[in-house]
Amino acid sequence: MERWKRNVAGLFLMFALTYALYFVWLYVESGGTMMVSYELPESWFPLFVGIFTFGVAFLGGFLLTAVTREDLISRRSFLPQLLTLSVLLGFLSGVMATAVKSSTSRPFLLVVFLLGVALWITFARRHSKEIQAEEPITDEREELIEL
Repeated sequence: MERWKRNVAGLFLMFALTYALYFVWLYVESGGTMMVSYELPESWFPLFVGIFTFGVAFLGGFLLTAVTREDLISRRSFLPQLLTLSVLLGFLSGVMATAVKSSTSRPFLLVVFLLGVALWITFARRHSKEIQAEEPITDEREELIEL
């Protein structure tokens, strides 16, 4: 099995183990009812939205890259860009969750959101050369037709 496949399988195994431990904890803490009531402070909602969005963006980007571009996995040149873009996406989603849930000035949050989008686009454009293929991609079907 290739190394990236082992790494992806290891990630899925870690997630499965985490959920299994969570269900065991839930069963123990609930006394067998599998229901626990806990109310988080409302101010934590944007933080959880940002963390969740970051996790989904980073994991999804990593898995998509692992499946489609094995050359980037071996060079690992995409990781800083993927990490930064995931952090920015998590930040932007946290800002939007703050705009929805709180009474903070919406024009201020809109400006922060637009600045975050501009920073995201600038960073992606500046580092786009790092994720370009080093060799031109050729279509083998054309070569077979010419023969």
